Amino acid sequence: MTRLGALILLAAAFNSSAAQDPPPAGKPPAEEYEERCNKITTALADEHANVGAYLTSAQMHDWARIEYNNAIKQVPLHEKANKGLGYTVWNEEDKKWETDPSKIPQTGNRKKGEEADKVWTEYQKRTEQLGKKIGRLYFELGTWCVKNLAAEKDKSESAFRRAIQYDPLSKDARTKLGHQKQKDGGWLSPEEVKLRKEMKEGIAKAPKGSADASPSDFADKLGLKTKKQAAEHLVVESPHLDQKALETLVQHAEHAYAMFLKMFNQNSLFEGKRTLLILKDKGQHEKYVDTFGANWSSEQRKLSKECIGTGNERYQGEHPQAQLEDWVIHRVIMMCSEAMAGGERHWLHEGLAYHFTRQMHDSCMTHCTSLRGTGAGDGGKDYSDSTTWHILIREWLKSGKDPDIFKIFKCRTLAELKGGDPVKSWSLCEFLAVEWREKLIDFMQKLRAVKQEEDEKTFEAVFGWTLPDFDNRWKVYARAVFMDAK
Repeated sequence: MTRLGALILLAAAFNSSAAQDPPPAGKPPAEEYEERCNKITTALADEHANVGAYLTSAQMHDWARIEYNNAIKQVPLHEKANKGLGYTVWNEEDKKWETDPSKIPQTGNRKKGEEADKVWTEYQKRTEQLGKKIGRLYFELGTWCVKNLAAEKDKSESAFRRAIQYDPLSKDARTKLGHQKQKDGGWLSPEEVKLRKEMKEGIAKAPKGSADASPSDFADKLGLKTKKQAAEHLVVESPHLDQKALETLVQHAEHAYAMFLKMFNQNSLFEGKRTLLILKDKGQHEKYVDTFGANWSSEQRKLSKECIGTGNERYQGEHPQAQLEDWVIHRVIMMCSEAMAGGERHWLHEGLAYHFTRQMHDSCMTHCTSLRGTGAGDGGKDYSDSTTWHILIREWLKSGKDPDIFKIFKCRTLAELKGGDPVKSWSLCEFLAVEWREKLIDFMQKLRAVKQEEDEKTFEAVFGWTLPDFDNRWKVYARAVFMDAK
């Protein structure tokens, strides 16, 4: 055999042997899944630290600290983030970052006015870019899970949900979750679509209650003869409304209560029955204030007389039946929100009340706040018509002059929640209810056990966001619904 022939036979034998050897074993899917999750976590920490570095360079140190801390929440020993916070010395023995006593970390936001506004706009832009990048990584993780962990559907769904939490505009992730694009903007999950349909259509099916001849707490003291219509949880009482009107209002009240329980996973929120009193005119209302507000301050009585109601009492005057229906929904939801979360958390109670009246009744006719003026310098327009709220929010997103998140969140006097504040409160609550309902439920339940001074800390513990984070995430959501919808 020639030397060339021997080489050919040797090569063939080698190739045959190599073809029979099994390929190197890949990583188990569960192990690769953990690695992919860890890579996303590291990428998220890097992105937050990079935003923090930008803010440091812009001398906005308080904002920078928010982003560095966001990075550390993901990767506690992240070098760039720790150094940004002033932990510049690595302790090899204890494996942790420590401060250098000779170096004082910079604090405070140094820029003010228009310069600060420009940095804030860029900050929001970078945060949105961060969301899109991380959202894409989670979508890719979800796609990988579909192929490699098909039996563990919860993992792919979790990844797709995380994708839209970071990037609400992610059409790919929302499609994977079966979300539906709405004609008026935004996306809704199948569960949310079903819930909203039930909120609107269920009124006609709600209990009408029955006539209640039991003694009235109000009639004798006001010198009036009233009718009461009572269902399981709510009673509507009035000296002038007929049976049909009372039945309709009871249906609105009972359905609002039932839908709140369903949305927030509650079995009940108050014992006994709550009465909603609807008087005929301002004169009856003023007599109510004088009679039942005897222990109020003169200032409180004066203000109450100038309003159309005092909580669970109001007068009709020239207002149509539709406004009474709106008011009944609004009051019931406020009672539910107050029972669940407690306190003077006006942004939450008012915001949720508006969410329900809009979904159930297509209105926001009744409110405890003034909607005159928007906080955007538009000359005092009145946005009581909720069909115009999208216009207002678009203007905020364009101008960057939306109401201050700190003022809204920390408002403790209802009179201070005015202008555009209630509108933003509604949109903030709708964002949480639609995109983060489980956490919203947890947050509201925890509020019952804390002082109102601890609300911000409680919010951050539940959601993992600071208030500026919350504001930025809301803006991304609002753009998806109101700006990029068409």
